[in-house]
Amino acid sequence: MSTVFLYTSYELVIQSDIELPQLRNVSYTEDVDVVIQTCNDIKDLNAPTATFGLWQSTATEFLLDVPRVARFLVSQGRFISIAPDSSPPDVDQIRLHLLGSVFAALLQQRSQFALHASAVYSPKGATLFVGRSGAGKSTLATGLGQRGFPLICDDIAAIQCPEDATPHVLPAAPLTRIWRDSAEQLEIHVKAKQRVRQALEKYYTPSVAFQAKVAQIQHIVILGTTNISDYELHMLPQTTAMQYLHRFTYRKRYIADPMRRQAHFLWLSTIVKSVTSHQLKRPLHSVTIPQTLDFIMESKLI
Repeated sequence: MSTVFLYTSYELVIQSDIELPQLRNVSYTEDVDVVIQTCNDIKDLNAPTATFGLWQSTATEFLLDVPRVARFLVSQGRFISIAPDSSPPDVDQIRLHLLGSVFAALLQQRSQFALHASAVYSPKGATLFVGRSGAGKSTLATGLGQRGFPLICDDIAAIQCPEDATPHVLPAAPLTRIWRDSAEQLEIHVKAKQRVRQALEKYYTPSVAFQAKVAQIQHIVILGTTNISDYELHMLPQTTAMQYLHRFTYRKRYIADPMRRQAHFLWLSTIVKSVTSHQLKRPLHSVTIPQTLDFIMESKLI
């Protein structure tokens, strides 16, 4: 009988037959929300309603085919099957795709959407840093963690919008992924075994502190850069904020089902009506990570 591991992430209890050291362990429970199992083969979907590149989907199933890594099947917002495509299986690559794109599809099947964002916690609530890959989301979350603001999530921020309540962000995993040059500026020593992917100088970094409970969102900060010599910070009107959040919805293309698209639109509308959004542009050159962290704190974004 294979070993079974129990974890939690995004307020879900996850049972897995592959080890996921990035996630938090939980004690034995019969109340399992998600089951992850490996298998020998996964067939194409029968009559997919959406197909693009490496993935295909129906209203209740999602299939991702990553050559030389694995096939991933997500079903009913509860089951994830993994068929490795190499021998021996490339477990590190399987985990990378599982905890990114595959979990995004799982959340969408559960009518939960996520932003491409990292979030930290303060007594005022959560601050989300939103932007494209390489915008500095993880670096800012890591640096603010060093200054006493616990991490909530990194790179994928799942947001729930309860009725008559401020939207809140769900806790994910107690680590960030940062580039070596960022780690050096933050005086963090990284080791080869922490590397996210063999070809990248990007590393898993355990968080100094972690917020393990849901947190109401206080600020959303859209990250960008500017050619001028100083920082620019301004509040965004709701229509502009909604355009940005639509653009930075994590794995937006996966939202193919018409009913799910409508739910996504309502989700965006609720967020921009309830939470103040800002755009922060940083100079392209001549600023350090500590200077940016100072500016964020002086601007009372956290």
